[in-house]
Amino acid sequence: MARAGVALAALLLFVGVAPLHGWRAARAGARPRPPRATRLRAVETETCNEVTCFTDLVERLIASEDPVWELMQFESRAMDAMDEDTKAMHDDILTAPRKEDVIIRRIVRDLETPFLSATQLQIIFQDVAQATPELRDYLALDVLATALCADMHLVEGLDVSKGLHALLTFRFYSVLHQIGKKELARFLHSQNSEVFMADIHPAAKIGYSFFIGTASGVVIGETAVVGNGVTMAHFVTLGGNGKDTGDRHSKVADGVFLGAGAQIIGNIPIGEGAVVSAKSVVVKPVPPFARVAGVPAKVAAIYACEPILEEMMNLCPEENRIFYTHQPMFDTAREGS
Repeated sequence: MARAGVALAALLLFVGVAPLHGWRAARAGARPRPPRATRLRAVETETCNEVTCFTDLVERLIASEDPVWELMQFESRAMDAMDEDTKAMHDDILTAPRKEDVIIRRIVRDLETPFLSATQLQIIFQDVAQATPELRDYLALDVLATALCADMHLVEGLDVSKGLHALLTFRFYSVLHQIGKKELARFLHSQNSEVFMADIHPAAKIGYSFFIGTASGVVIGETAVVGNGVTMAHFVTLGGNGKDTGDRHSKVADGVFLGAGAQIIGNIPIGEGAVVSAKSVVVKPVPPFARVAGVPAKVAAIYACEPILEEMMNLCPEENRIFYTHQPMFDTAREGS
């Protein structure tokens, strides 16, 4: 993954943590706030002590080899300054040498069993992260996607998001499956399903910046392919139809949104930017930038006009197509009569 992409994403997320810089004012009590111009001049001249000032933070993010890790540490210092009760939660972030170590500690504490202790799992996962440089970029972008989509800080998502924990666990046992440690991968797959309620097959292929809302009831089959920047709500199934063998699961393109309870049955392509409404059962291909709904799902709206859509729109009859148009809240003609 391009390092520039990670840096850009981190800078975008940085805008969301700007309120943390007001921790000094929050702890100072209810002092009257000076006029805006005065505050701006004070910010320009104020010396940054415990929490890095924003100008310095931006420079550090740009220059850093791992801007996500830099931002996680900044958030931890700011949160500790606002609430002393959370210091114990963030000690490892401020002392660990890499973000991978923090991520691994967060997930192994829930995955340990009488057969595999948290320490053993930590050693296994650290070896995987060390031997797979691209995995580290995937982990960073998954953490960013969760923070942006769930409107929370990076550290907060890493602490509380069950969907993120399920995805991060999958990233590790997927690599184990690829290098031939299939029995261990399937065991961790089973643990992932039991602990985080997400059944993601080790052989499934999932792109970067994937966001799972809560992970509850999510099923992703063996031959499923999920693109980049996909959002998936709870109880979504990418499953087979029970008839096909071999390549039998759906192929989800980039930027797709899968609503709660959506069922994608069989080897079906879901076009780029498509929206599958909640509780829909998809048994036919979905065009790019379309919204489908119903049982079975039918095209309800098209959000883009491209030449390729003219051919793909033949997938459903004319009477079933409802193009998106603005609907007034009140029927003025009826009210006037």
